[in-house]
Parts: sequence; C-alpha cells; structure tokens
Amino acid sequence: MEDDQLDAVRRRFDARAEEYDSSAMHAALAGAVAAFAAAAADGAVLDVGTGTGLVLRAMADRFPAAGLAMSGIDLAPRMLEVARHHLPGADLRTGDATSLPFDDRSFDLVTCVVALHLMSDTQAVVGEWTRVLRPGGRVVTATFMTSDAAAHGGSNPDRERFDTMEKVSAVMSVVGLRPGRQEVFRHGGDAVLIAKWLDGE
Repeated sequence: MEDDQLDAVRRRFDARAEEYDSSAMHAALAGAVAAFAAAAADGAVLDVGTGTGLVLRAMADRFPAAGLAMSGIDLAPRMLEVARHHLPGADLRTGDATSLPFDDRSFDLVTCVVALHLMSDTQAVVGEWTRVLRPGGRVVTATFMTSDAAAHGGSNPDRERFDTMEKVSAVMSVVGLRPGRQEVFRHGGDAVLIAKWLDGE
C-alpha cells in the first residue's frame, strides 16, 4: 500500500482497538470462520489482517488440543496489543501484508477475514500467501457481500471490491489458487462470503 493509505488504515483501526471486540458481528464471524477452516492438528496458521486476533482466538477455543502454531500480522499496533493479551503464545507481528515477514512454505493455512478490501495491492498480497503456503496448503477468505453501513462506521465502497465469488476468484486465480467450498455468513444487515482456496501445486 502507499504510505498515506497505510497510515489511514492504521489510524482508523488503532482508534477502535479498545472497543473492537464488543462487535457481536465480528465475534460471530470469527467463530464461523474457525469452524469453516477446521484447522488441522499440529498445523501452522497465519491470519492476515488479524486485528485483535479474533479468528486465531476462535480457533484456539474451538480446537484447544490441536497444537496449532498461530501467527498473525496487522498494520495497527494497538489492535495487536489486544491480540497479544489474549494470545501470549502466538507470533503476532506489525507489518504490511504485501511483504510478509515469514519464511517460504511456513504455513498450512492462511486466513484473511473482512480485511482484503482494505488492501490496495491485492495481487501482491495474495502472491505472498502462496509464497508462505506449504504444498497442499489452503487459504480461507471472508469478504463482504453486503454490509450494514451503520454498524461499520458508515458506507465504504471498497467493501464491494470482493462481494462475489467471481471477483475474489479473479485475484486468486492469477497466483494459482483454485476455489473450494464456500458458504455465506449472515448477521443483521451483513452478509459475508466465506471461501476456501486450494494451492494449485
């Protein structure tokens, strides 16, 4: 992302860090994604745009004996402070998703939950996902199909960037990720497309 856009996103979410977890929608969506992803025992998971770590926390709650190695990255350091409080054993880093600070072939699962629309260079972002995925790895995305503007601080046209399977597929296919299972999560005025993407190797 360009510096100005990065700073705007960082400021926006740092300002919400203390109250972010009070969103019933985000908590419910994290649980739905954790159930959908069904992380493998002893697997390594990376959550991109992890925020307060809700998705990783939901996975830890759902699969307490799985022995998951959990990592996350986010632009907003105050959001990550909250995540670290809840996930002291996770590897949580501040950084830009277009240049992940992780080794090649490090993860079995990459998740990105209602954050892809915030990233301008999505081709670079998903290219990084394939770099850090192990052979046979998978990606799980959650993208807004419709959203309740009042519940999310106003309207945001960027949420429409990935509001259909076809739009998400157009980005994923370039880096060799092929579509798998999908479902729609609904909460109030929000509808979120949860989709699995499989490593094409």
